[in-house]
Amino acid sequence: MEEAAWGKVPVLIVYADLHIHSKYSRATSTRMDIDEIARFSPVKGLNLVGTGDFTHPKWFRELREKLIPIDGTGLYRPAGKPDSPIRFMVTGEVSTSFTFEGKTKRIHHLILTPSLETADQISDRLARYGDLTVDGRPFLEPRPSWRR
Repeated sequence: MEEAAWGKVPVLIVYADLHIHSKYSRATSTRMDIDEIARFSPVKGLNLVGTGDFTHPKWFRELREKLIPIDGTGLYRPAGKPDSPIRFMVTGEVSTSFTFEGKTKRIHHLILTPSLETADQISDRLARYGDLTVDGRPFLEPRPSWRR
């Protein structure tokens, strides 16, 4: 923590990338796992990184195995590295589309969760709208309530 210029208010400086993808997403390095992300985040000046792709079942299992929760923060540290300065937030992305004036528009939704448990619940619900095993950033087809 640093002290703010205007007084004794503590300031936490966070350098974050919350929009990343795992090795389970298309067009992403096969080396994008927790160990590699934790290893290279400081090189990029980051101290908080998203996990990305929590909806993918294989990646989710890896997250459970390789991340240790930091009590009361909603953040995690890499397992086996108690002194690591890198913190992880559980994140994911899904894609949806809609048609407007004859053109298909795609929307990418970044999802930030407070825990792996919450991420698991979200994945259970999202699985109704698409195959979460196909890609780390799945395409979902929800039905809007106004289309009956």
